[in-house]
Amino acid sequence: MKELYEFRVLNKYSHLLFNDNEGENIGSLVKKVILDTSSPIFKQIGEINNKLWLENHAFLFTYWECKRTYTNDEILSSEIIHLDIRKRLDTDGDDADNAYDETFACPICGAHAKQVSELRFSKRNWLGKHDVSMTLSGEVIVSKKFRDFIENNHLKGLNFMPIYVGKNISEDCFQLSFLKELTVSEKTKFGVNPFGHYHDIIDGKYLCFNTDPYKCPKGDNLGKCILSEVYIKENSIPTDADFIVSKQTYGGRMNLFRPYHMFFCTQRAMQLMKENGIKGFDYEVTHIVN
Repeated sequence: MKELYEFRVLNKYSHLLFNDNEGENIGSLVKKVILDTSSPIFKQIGEINNKLWLENHAFLFTYWECKRTYTNDEILSSEIIHLDIRKRLDTDGDDADNAYDETFACPICGAHAKQVSELRFSKRNWLGKHDVSMTLSGEVIVSKKFRDFIENNHLKGLNFMPIYVGKNISEDCFQLSFLKELTVSEKTKFGVNPFGHYHDIIDGKYLCFNTDPYKCPKGDNLGKCILSEVYIKENSIPTDADFIVSKQTYGGRMNLFRPYHMFFCTQRAMQLMKENGIKGFDYEVTHIVN
């Protein structure tokens, strides 16, 4: 497995770590830099970012993302596959009058609110070239091609719910729901950023903590972002489903955002999706532990 991190580094501070010819300028303000976690500069990014925050009330980078690539043997050896949905729609169910019952939600982190109405949009939200996408609130939308693929291959664990566009039911996209769940192991790493740091202003002081405020003490929400490959508990894996959702969530409840679930499929389901040209997922190895 190869793990690369992309950072968007502010040009005004990039000289602290990089030469002018390193990275790729994105406009006039930021530079895109891609690093392997084994690079000695990787750790320094976190250290300098903290120093800038405490001394200058600024950040070294404004965005980060991790990309993992696998050999064919590595991905084929994984019994359960972690599904990462690539496309995010710049809309959400709340904004489209999608009703949730918050009495089911965790009072601390906001996870597990229950959707109590059909997903409704004021206008059509195109999937584009993808067969699956996700809204800001975490609702999963799939194409008719995806639904037909699931039914034709008799894959289990999913339900398709109607989506309303205005007053009409959409004929070419559906909301996806998962019928079976599994438990994510505590071996999976979560945090606000790759360096385990969280920054905040308290009583006018700029502070840095090594804790994740998004981690729910009740265990409902595991943290802000997934920082490692996902580990799942063996005794929680259902034997009668090809698609499975995590019991726990990650992310946070803020404005239009809701905590996200993690999605998984069997090795067979992944192979069938590749063979049938289903687009929109990145596939990652999932580790099974006792």
